[in-house]
Amino acid sequence: MMVLKRLEQYIKAPQFADGEKTRVAQALNTIVFIIFTLAIFYLIIDWIRIGVNTANSSTFVMLLIVIGGLKYLLHRGVVNAASWILVLAFWLGIMLASYFTGGTLNPGLATFMALPIIATVLIGARASIVMSFIGIVGVWGLYTLGQLGRLPPSILAPNAFDFAINTTINLALASILLYWTATRLQKAVAQLGYSEARFRDLSNATVEGIVIHEDGVIVDANQSFVTMFGYDSASEIIGKDVLPVLVPADSQELVLNKIDSQFNGIYESILQRKDRSTFPAEIEVRETEHNGRRVRVGAVRDITRIKEVENELRESEERYRQIFTLTHDYAYVDRVEPDGSVTVEWITSGAMKVTDYSFEEMQDPTIWFRMVYPEDLPVFEEHATLVLSGQVDTAEFRIITKNGEIRWLRDSSYPIWDKEQKRVIRLVGAAGDITKRKQAEEALQDSQEQFRALSEASFEAIFLSEEGICVGQNLAAEKMFGYTLIEAIGQPGTNWIAPEDRDAVVQNMLSGHEEAYQAVALRKDGSTFPAELRGKMMRYQGREVRVTSLRDITERKKAEEELNHLATHDMLTGLPNRTLFDDRLSHAIEVAKRKKDQLAVLFLDLDNFKSVNDAFGHKQGDRLLQTIAQRLMDNVRQSDTVARLGGDEFAILLEGISTPSDVLPTVNKILQGVAEPFTLQDAEAFITGSIGISLFPTDGADPDTLIQNADRAMYRSKEEGKNNFRFFSAAMKADVLERLELKNQLRNALERQEFVIHYQPQIDARTGKANGVEALLRWQHPERGILMANDFIALAEETGLIVPIGEWVLETACQQMKHWQNEGLQVSRLAVNLSEREIKRTDLGKTIEAILKNTGLEPDALELELTENILFQDMPKVLTLLLDLKGLGVRLALDDFGTGYSTLGQLAHFPLDTLKIDQHFASHLMSSNNDAAIVDGIITIAKNLGVAVIAEGVEDHRQLASYQSKGCHHIQGWVFSKAKSAEQLETILRDGIQRPQLVFKFE
Repeated sequence: MMVLKRLEQYIKAPQFADGEKTRVAQALNTIVFIIFTLAIFYLIIDWIRIGVNTANSSTFVMLLIVIGGLKYLLHRGVVNAASWILVLAFWLGIMLASYFTGGTLNPGLATFMALPIIATVLIGARASIVMSFIGIVGVWGLYTLGQLGRLPPSILAPNAFDFAINTTINLALASILLYWTATRLQKAVAQLGYSEARFRDLSNATVEGIVIHEDGVIVDANQSFVTMFGYDSASEIIGKDVLPVLVPADSQELVLNKIDSQFNGIYESILQRKDRSTFPAEIEVRETEHNGRRVRVGAVRDITRIKEVENELRESEERYRQIFTLTHDYAYVDRVEPDGSVTVEWITSGAMKVTDYSFEEMQDPTIWFRMVYPEDLPVFEEHATLVLSGQVDTAEFRIITKNGEIRWLRDSSYPIWDKEQKRVIRLVGAAGDITKRKQAEEALQDSQEQFRALSEASFEAIFLSEEGICVGQNLAAEKMFGYTLIEAIGQPGTNWIAPEDRDAVVQNMLSGHEEAYQAVALRKDGSTFPAELRGKMMRYQGREVRVTSLRDITERKKAEEELNHLATHDMLTGLPNRTLFDDRLSHAIEVAKRKKDQLAVLFLDLDNFKSVNDAFGHKQGDRLLQTIAQRLMDNVRQSDTVARLGGDEFAILLEGISTPSDVLPTVNKILQGVAEPFTLQDAEAFITGSIGISLFPTDGADPDTLIQNADRAMYRSKEEGKNNFRFFSAAMKADVLERLELKNQLRNALERQEFVIHYQPQIDARTGKANGVEALLRWQHPERGILMANDFIALAEETGLIVPIGEWVLETACQQMKHWQNEGLQVSRLAVNLSEREIKRTDLGKTIEAILKNTGLEPDALELELTENILFQDMPKVLTLLLDLKGLGVRLALDDFGTGYSTLGQLAHFPLDTLKIDQHFASHLMSSNNDAAIVDGIITIAKNLGVAVIAEGVEDHRQLASYQSKGCHHIQGWVFSKAKSAEQLETILRDGIQRPQLVFKFE
């Protein structure tokens, strides 16, 4: 056992590791050379000894073929195949030699002759000696056994002794040569391996990826390359084509062209990793020798960060370039010579645009002394002196361009100081054209002077404040508040405001709102008054100040308060009007719903009031109504509501009713109170009343229904003898059926062309000329004849038919107006009423615009009329709609003004062009001081708002004269003309309007 182990240790030599094919190929080359040399030596001896024959000639040819094939395979790197071909060739050579020299005739026994070669190739140099020794011992062992008769005669040839001698010599000589050659080769290979290991360590240590490829196939790569491209080991890519591994498919042709055009050079490309992600890389390719072969070595550097930095630098440069372009028109660098002269070193093209001089002309720095405006030369010279002395300076001065234009320039210069020479060596500067800014400043100064003059001439108080502190005021402010200018300056602006409104005013100032708002103003003596304020920030004398204008609106407030009261109360009796009554009734209905109570609505109409009024006159009639109002108030509870609905009609709201019989005591007291005699003009007068009663919830669930049903019950009471009362009942619903029938007929009226339009002129009483016409809808009913709008408009609103009817009216009237204009008739304005339903249409503006376009009528020839209740139902929404309509160019009018609940403050928000005074005032203008005062207020308000005023329903010359005396000259009413058909009105317009005559109206 010990002998075997020692033998194993002796023959065991370092084997060639995987991947070391190059060193094996070198070893095989050496062995091939030795075999070739020995074979030639023996062949020459054989030729000398026995001459040239078929055997040795064939052997020589085969030897050349085998040697050539081996060299080719080794050159191509096919090492394994070359190794086995060498062993096979050696074995065949042994067999042939044995056959021709008379040695062993058994091919199997000749195989061991190849053992030294196999051992040397696969095991090592020592193995060749051991295997040769075993071979010699084996040959002589066979020979000895043959001589002793231990082997069959067929195994050994007759000249076996010569074979044994030759084999011993050959094996001994071959083993010695193999051992010597292999030992030297192993030392060289070891040295080469050490060098290659050092090279690989160095290549793996570098951050550059290194790849070696031959004919486009990767043969090796360092660890940096493997890591850079996201592979686990080099074995993943060795043997693969280099382009598909490194380069995206769409860039491979471009990279090939770069390699061909820049071979042995450096170029950039986009490469791909194992996961198909890409990165920018710099590639350097060199061709070199590697293990005896020509290969290409590529060094790859990841330049992602470099590209990012380049992009950031490029973006930064672009930003700074844009910033410079925005803030300056041009830049320059001047070189300052030791003698103080200046030479232009660099200047941008913007200088030529600003000065109109050429680039060559701008090279002369003295040109500035000729270019600077003469009056500004001292400024420029001082600027030049400062910067040449080393100070940074900015100056503004005028220049005269080559084209003779005067421009303002702002120049900023930065001197560069040389410490060794102790002087300025360069000037770096930038300049900009500030002509527009200077012009704006001059305009601002002029504007401020104008503002100062206007503020002193204004009747409004004007304050200037800076950060809430007064810095100035005009004379009107001094008169209005009692503070002199000296006293006012330095005080907080809130000192002019009553304490309760100061927080709101401060918030308004801080928010920067410029809209007008109201507050209570405080004078120096402690008295207060209502004021309207409006503020705006502006630049004044180089400072940002807030300009606040303040107007005393005491008179306006009084007028508003009167109008507010009149909006909800009857002017004659002081009772709530229909608007307030509806509001209270709506509230009472909600309360009754929660409490599950009943309430009653009483509708009172005076019997034969017209006879009393005619007998005693309107003034006495008004006194009678006032007395009736007081008697009604005296006969109801404090929680009940008494309202005058109009004329001689009154409504009473009784809440907290449990049963219908609870109403009767109050009803009887009212009837008795009304029936008491009156003293009119020292005479007794008697009058009675008829009452209709509706109950919630049995007779209606909303104010309109309850009032309508009470009205129906009142008419039934009159029909049954007056001075009585009736509850609403189902029997009274006949009129409802009548309304239903009318509603059904209304649905077909438009299709049957039963609607017609009459036109009533609006006259300027001073000239007698028609300024405009109002379109008034009529229904030519096939059974009832001509129906006024009041007879069916409410039904049209309920059914929604008002929308198509309204469109028809608008389009037909616009066509007629355009016809009159084409005929040369001097009518400048067409007025058309808009209903509540139409106002709620989202496409109203588009509809009107389309009609104007289709008819060809100019927008300013159309005036749209709205009533007060429409205007204030949803103020923000309606205001938006009206602004849109004004944007079309049409005019807007407020119809029936004075009977609703508008206030001056509310009206000021709407873009109105005309106020139409309700016709109620025309009949009471001369008999009622209240009505006359209201008309005066309306006319004053209209003038303050800058809108026109038209008086409606003027029937006779006395009413006309009364309106004209109050300054209202635009009249619409029977005093000039009733509503006429288009043909009739056209005749009147052609012939002229007749002077007003005394007209009596009977209806």
